[in-house]
Amino acid sequence: MIQNAQKNIFNKYIVYRDGNYPFPAESVAVFCFLLSIQAVERISGPVLELGVEHGGTAFLLAQSIEHNEKIVLVDLKKSERFKKTFEKLPFELQSKFIFFETNSRNPNLDNVVTSDRFRFIHIDAGHSKSDVLHDAKRFGELLIDKGVTCFDDVFEIRWPGVTEALFEFLPKSRISPFLIVNRKLYCCKDKDHSFYYKKILHYIDNVSTFGNVRFWEETLLGKDLIVAKIDARHSMLDGPIK
Repeated sequence: MIQNAQKNIFNKYIVYRDGNYPFPAESVAVFCFLLSIQAVERISGPVLELGVEHGGTAFLLAQSIEHNEKIVLVDLKKSERFKKTFEKLPFELQSKFIFFETNSRNPNLDNVVTSDRFRFIHIDAGHSKSDVLHDAKRFGELLIDKGVTCFDDVFEIRWPGVTEALFEFLPKSRISPFLIVNRKLYCCKDKDHSFYYKKILHYIDNVSTFGNVRFWEETLLGKDLIVAKIDARHSMLDGPIK
């Protein structure tokens, strides 16, 4: 079931991506994998992304949206590339998008975003320590039960403020890291850590749909963490997976 769900999300994504994948194939594979776990486990709710740029991640997340869900996006503006790809989406899927053209510090977001709870949150806006700390505190814990928050560019040498902010935020928060792959750190509610940790270990071989998988177990901030490397085939982005 996991493999079929992965293929379904991925194959729908590449129809519309139109070159919009500003992250490596390895990250595409992990997003499809985690979204497929949520689909199989029937974890339902809206999706939130901070920092949209050209929409590579947003259009992938959108392929997991069910009829009663929505995808909420926050960025300073819609790029031309985003708008071009968005126009190719079916109207039914377009209607699931809510785009706030503003920065993540806008107090008006309290009424329309922070009052909600999400099954998947991707935080990829400002990369300074102050920006990441703000976004983590304001949005990082807005999860439904068994929701996932993904932080971008953790341990990335170009953006030391990201890691510094998370090492300050996470120990005081109610979310815990359970997986890191290619600079993206995936977290869930403390009480759901065991759920995701066990699910990842049980299903991780299914990621071989996208390429060879290597993983090991570590600890981070006192929590068990799965570290994975996926030799994802970049050519997979050129066509559907059979």
